[in-house]
Amino acid sequence: MGRKRAAVFDEEGTGVPRPRWAEETYLSRPRRVLLATRALALVTLAAVAMVATLLLLSTLLASAAAAPRSFPKQNNDCGDALNPYPDGRRLTFNKDGTFKVVLFTDLHYGERDGGNVWAEWGVEQDTNSTRVMNYALDDESPNLIVYGGDQITGENQLWENSTVFLDEIFAPALAHNTPFTTIYGNHDESYNISHVQSFWYEKTRAKAKKLSWTQMNDASSDDPKGVFNYYIPVYAHDNARVPALLLWFFDSRSGTFNSGYFNVTDEKWMSQDWVDPKAATWINGTAAQMKEQWGSLPKSLVYVHIPPSPAQAIGNDTVAKDPEDHPGINYDEPVDIQGQNGAAFWGRNTPDKAFWNAVTGTLGGSDGSGLIAVTSGHDHGNDWCGRDDSVGPFTFCFGRHTGYGGYGNWARGSRVWQARLDTAGALGDLKSWIRMEDHSTANTTTLVQNGQTTLINSHDPAPK
Repeated sequence: MGRKRAAVFDEEGTGVPRPRWAEETYLSRPRRVLLATRALALVTLAAVAMVATLLLLSTLLASAAAAPRSFPKQNNDCGDALNPYPDGRRLTFNKDGTFKVVLFTDLHYGERDGGNVWAEWGVEQDTNSTRVMNYALDDESPNLIVYGGDQITGENQLWENSTVFLDEIFAPALAHNTPFTTIYGNHDESYNISHVQSFWYEKTRAKAKKLSWTQMNDASSDDPKGVFNYYIPVYAHDNARVPALLLWFFDSRSGTFNSGYFNVTDEKWMSQDWVDPKAATWINGTAAQMKEQWGSLPKSLVYVHIPPSPAQAIGNDTVAKDPEDHPGINYDEPVDIQGQNGAAFWGRNTPDKAFWNAVTGTLGGSDGSGLIAVTSGHDHGNDWCGRDDSVGPFTFCFGRHTGYGGYGNWARGSRVWQARLDTAGALGDLKSWIRMEDHSTANTTTLVQNGQTTLINSHDPAPK
């Protein structure tokens, strides 16, 4: 049983008598600890249950809030097996017959000082970038946000927190309750961050995950880093069987790694910086299914971060020689194109040729009229739209550098598209313009007029 203490003191030995329950044998102390531990466990379980209940109630209340702008509704009666969203979600034109997209590109959140040292200016840049996006959403009230690549400066990220900036990036979408979708850029892939990692965070952990329309498509790429090739159909109304417009998004994968960061030695490795050629096979097969089911292929807008090779000829031979008819900035000459960094390393010549042929030949159709435009970011110093005879009847546009991160001090902004239905419910007109941080607009371009694809540039502000 053990012997009684001659005197009972507190743990610190101050001589203050213990309470009566403490005047027991040394052998009974483990039992007291066990009982206390069990009591603590019961209290903890009760607290966890209470927190879980509160979280569930909070989630249910949030779900009951107003639905986001044009957020999809379940619709299984339209006979559309080519809706790529298993839950039947749809994007639709507004009741006034309009549908608007805004592109935020090259945000470059999370930048650091030389040697990857934290710097206050990096935080200030991100705050400014968030302001640009909020202003644009206030001014435009779009139906869909496109994050156009280089959301994060990946080479400056730590493994432990590389995706935390995504919640900051998506915060304007969440605040405005606006659906969004994502394509990835070369800076979104580095030692401590990847396209796949960002995708899964966006889909499973991001605060705005319910607003995300981004898709992973294993059938479109043999490279696991390039599987984000997908389309979003936009319908005239909830019960339409055939989309009025198709939005296509492609993954141009990553460029070169910046070696030497985080004590990583030069691996002498360049990633392929072009859309995986397998995407062309997927485009052709998908378009064939669309024609079979819908009877024809709706007109298409295409988004890809790194410009396709023909954009260089458009920039050099047309835009640079005729700036008056191609308003906007054109400081990045020549255009930086797909394969520019990695093609020589991999022994390839124009490695994006299969992709471009599928986009222009299959989506464009026999006369090219099915392709409204291909749009890229990547070159911060360009924001024009143009064509060139050597390329064919195909329009290429740049977005506007949105983020305060990344190179260049040009005024920030975004590119906007507004589509409008005709009286028959088909795509009638589509215009694009630049929305600046100071709330002004400029350089309105007509891309579809009376149902026909065209390119009419102007210096005019956005239409009222």
